[in-house]
Amino acid sequence: MGRKRIPVAVILIACLYLVVGIGGFVAHFSDRRAPDWIWVEVTEFLAIVCGVFLLRAHNWARWLASAWMAFHVVISFGELGRLAIHSLFLVSII
Repeated sequence: MGRKRIPVAVILIACLYLVVGIGGFVAHFSDRRAPDWIWVEVTEFLAIVCGVFLLRAHNWARWLASAWMAFHVVISFGELGRLAIHSLFLVSII
């Protein structure tokens, strides 16, 4: 049984998740005094997990990536710019 071929779009999205996850994890690590710091780090870690397992062609990672982005759409309500960007990414992922 051969390896699955991963579509280029999935590779690009996986790389984007890795960049955002690693970058966010490092950037927010210094915010340890914030009350919700750990939850921010958990969501960034989930982005890294999404990226890694999308590259490994696990179908559940596509669902996790979609849920991760849907979560960001929900928490972006009230900020029009972020809502637009997150919605655009969600539509492109789905």
